[in-house]
Amino acid sequence: MQSAVKQMDKESIIYDIATISDIPELVRLRILYMTGDFGSLTHEEREGMEKQLPGYFERELGKKLIAFVARAEGRLVAAAYLLIIEKPGKQEGEHHRNTSPGCWRIKLNLREF
Repeated sequence: MQSAVKQMDKESIIYDIATISDIPELVRLRILYMTGDFGSLTHEEREGMEKQLPGYFERELGKKLIAFVARAEGRLVAAAYLLIIEKPGKQEGEHHRNTSPGCWRIKLNLREF
């Protein structure tokens, strides 16, 4: 079976940070990512994502969510997300790992479409 992935000239790819105008493309990429990750989505799952993701991106994009994107041929072809979650530091006497004020975790979901 032949791959349907289109090869792009690396020089034609523009790396950027997503804005509100990119929300429809971010939704499209997220659905493609979830489909690839789980193999398929039910009609209800897809419909739920199409309904909920635009509002989520409108509320969080540029605030708690930074979307690093790759653009080519007038559309987004890849996205990596940085979700910022504030976790207060540990109280005196507590001994928990990864709870200091300067501790950050970065989760990147990157898949090219």
